[in-house]
Amino acid sequence: MLPNLDHLPSRLGSSFGDFNGDGFLDLYVGGYEGNGYYPDVLMLNNAGQSFSIAWTQGNDAVITVGNPRPARGVHPFDYDEDGDLDIYVSNYRIETNALWQNDGNGNITDVGGPTGSDNFLSHTIGSSIGDIDSDGHLDIFVGNFSHPQANQKGGGNSCAIRARTQDPIFS
Repeated sequence: MLPNLDHLPSRLGSSFGDFNGDGFLDLYVGGYEGNGYYPDVLMLNNAGQSFSIAWTQGNDAVITVGNPRPARGVHPFDYDEDGDLDIYVSNYRIETNALWQNDGNGNITDVGGPTGSDNFLSHTIGSSIGDIDSDGHLDIFVGNFSHPQANQKGGGNSCAIRARTQDPIFS
């Protein structure tokens, strides 16, 4: 059973993953926008019986200060190769994207800035994870559009690739 999410009337992206390492699938739900912006939530599975909200996104927007960043896509993957799932969130409204580093117990911290994965000041409408450059490390493909295009990373390109180097840094 899921907790009541009536306070999040607009949700676009979500993904299951075992974020706390207990063998049960947990759920990350991205909040979006409607009559305002809505926060993302991480719900942990209570041994297959129900879910509890373990984390709610704060008002961390850079462009629309005082709001949460509106999510469009949620992608769990082990970015730092430490054996647990981290979460990449594609955000909208020219907000930076988030890379939530997981400590293995379901506690997440945004490391998008230090890793270089957040510098897409665009409307990210979709992302994908894969080993794009065949180096054995997962990379991030980000699809964007922007108003005006001059604000877009790369001067108007509609996508960007962030390739992970040996250190957990994207370039």
